Amino acid sequence: MTVRAGSAPQGQILVDSQGTTLYTYTADSPGKPDCDKACLALWPPLLAKGTPTKGSGIPGPLGVVINPADQEQVTYKDMPLYTFVNDKKPGDLTGQGVKDRPGVWIVATP
Repeated sequence: MTVRAGSAPQGQILVDSQGTTLYTYTADSPGKPDCDKACLALWPPLLAKGTPTKGSGIPGPLGVVINPADQEQVTYKDMPLYTFVNDKKPGDLTGQGVKDRPGVWIVATP
């Protein structure tokens, strides 16, 4: 899986290889996803599918963590990355600021 920088009205954001917006969850801790199986149904994790690679515009490190569904999930600067089911096409940012359980979803930035 490749993570790269993409453009949005608010500046550079992180996107996957298809241009889908990536998010972080404020309830997560570095290296420890808090999004459980029910949460993952709305916020699919960016799955590793091998070693993640950095595309253009990514200065920080990528990694992999095991999430609560026992999947290998990509991290950026040790924070787990997710997509949002309501983002239907590249460039959609519908998950920005959505509140879920104790946390808030934020568009990931380089």
